Amino acid sequence: MYRGRLANSLRAALRLSLIGQLFEGSINLSVSIAQLLVLGAGSILVINGTMDDPGKMVTLLLLLPAVFVPMGLLADVGQSLQMAAGSIQRVNEILDEPVEIEDKPDAKPLPPVSQDIRVDNVNFSYDEDRPILRDVDLVIPAGKNVALVGPSGSGKSTIVNLLLRFWDPSEGSVLMDGQDLRDVSLQSLRGQIGIVFQDTFIFNSTVRDNIAIGRLDATDEEIEAAARAAQLDTFIQAQPAGFDTVLGERGSRMSGGQRQRLAIARAILRDPRILVLDEATSALDARTEADILDTLKDLVKGRTTISITHRLAIAAMADLIFVFDQGKLIEQGPHEELVKSGGLYQQLYEEQTGTSTAGRVTAGMQAQRLHNVPLLAGLSAETMTRIAEQLVLERYGEGEDIVTQGDVGEKFYMMAGGTADVFVQDGRAEKRVNTLKDGDYFGEFALLTEQPRTATVRAATPLEVYSLSREDFRALLEQEPSLQEIRDRFIAEREAQFAAAAAAVGLSPQDTDQA
Repeated sequence: MYRGRLANSLRAALRLSLIGQLFEGSINLSVSIAQLLVLGAGSILVINGTMDDPGKMVTLLLLLPAVFVPMGLLADVGQSLQMAAGSIQRVNEILDEPVEIEDKPDAKPLPPVSQDIRVDNVNFSYDEDRPILRDVDLVIPAGKNVALVGPSGSGKSTIVNLLLRFWDPSEGSVLMDGQDLRDVSLQSLRGQIGIVFQDTFIFNSTVRDNIAIGRLDATDEEIEAAARAAQLDTFIQAQPAGFDTVLGERGSRMSGGQRQRLAIARAILRDPRILVLDEATSALDARTEADILDTLKDLVKGRTTISITHRLAIAAMADLIFVFDQGKLIEQGPHEELVKSGGLYQQLYEEQTGTSTAGRVTAGMQAQRLHNVPLLAGLSAETMTRIAEQLVLERYGEGEDIVTQGDVGEKFYMMAGGTADVFVQDGRAEKRVNTLKDGDYFGEFALLTEQPRTATVRAATPLEVYSLSREDFRALLEQEPSLQEIRDRFIAEREAQFAAAAAAVGLSPQDTDQA
């Protein structure tokens, strides 16, 4: 079938090219013949003396291009018309498609959503032979942050399509504030929902127009406030034309993170009651993703937020998680319960994070992370696996201290999900000096010495870290001579670095020893 359609397309393209060339050739040939006829007839008239002034003949020949050149251009116009006719036909076919989802004659406006969203015994399929959702019942509490997770094709995006009423369920109903969505007007429903997609479409227009695309009556002050809230103002200020900067086709002048911030600015400007995040950060690197999530924290406050995600470290931040598989809702609850339930969510979580049900880390999946730690770099794969077997998963809520400045260090930590801020005591006030994200680490010296911590590390979001205690590390030292050599070399390198830094500020070796 594919080969046949491809052959038909090739034949059509060849026929279009042949007809176009024949048409163009015939026009050019006609023009050339006409010019020859005029030249021949004029020459005869001059020779016979009928045309007494040869200058008239020359003038006529000079005027001929002004008449015949536009005729030659008709060839290109004719081919363009043929191609445009085919395109217009396809556009008309789309415009003539019947609209399946329309307002009922008696549809009522949906008041601002203030209560829960219910999916009541919903079945849905695009065709009778392939069910997408089966007997789905769920309740999304008002103002909560919920996540829809599950394998690809499990029905997560279909739930959102039903909430937006792009489709109606085959059986059952979707309700907001107790009203069936089929009974309310589409404008009043969709006007309360904002979406941040994985791939944000940027029009070849100005920053101002792109932000205001979902609310054309917004004032300049509102657009600028939305850009600031989305932390897009730094990018805009760096552009010579500011908000009047043209972003290029599909936002070619923006990075992936900047495009997502523009999508967030659109959502902020709309001020929706319900916010949908459809894999909004999955295409970004870990550091940019953490920055975007930090921006979204303020946006989701006080709104019903629905996140579709495959990244369970993000789902773990939700108040409630719905787990789908093969069109069915098989699990629901907070992250802390689901990760210990023994179901699909725990399985997916262990695959992504490399943790076992006991909280220990699956060595093969985490040994690669440890190669980035200077203290452990250069170890054999076998030794690295043995260290990874000793890592323990720890979880912290937002605002909890992982380590505190001045306390004796006892563990090494490696970030596994979420973000943490590093604070240093500056007189009576704390000063934030760094932000740690997935893959970052801290506390190497805690494995070697009992020196006090030089900074406080505090969870900026709900996060997970892998820890290695000094006792477990020392037990490995006794068994691994290569690890002892690397430890001694690491200490020597750090001492040399400290001595060089001290010399740079004028301290003597004796001062360095005392320090």
